[in-house]
Amino acid sequence: LFSQKGWRIMTREELRNNYGNEICELCHREYYTSRALPESLCEGQFCEEAEDYFADEHNIKLED
Repeated sequence: LFSQKGWRIMTREELRNNYGNEICELCHREYYTSRALPESLCEGQFCEEAEDYFADEHNIKLED
């Protein structure tokens, strides 16, 4: 589906299914390892933040 502004519309689940690997790479690079004291395990702490950023950068509007 596309919105009037040309943004693709999808659920967060569809985003994860279609772009999960790319989002994890982005998350690891931008959110996890860039912290002053990264935890030993990511444990999904930054997933939603990374998904939102990825969606914005790729003209995807999330239906939450």
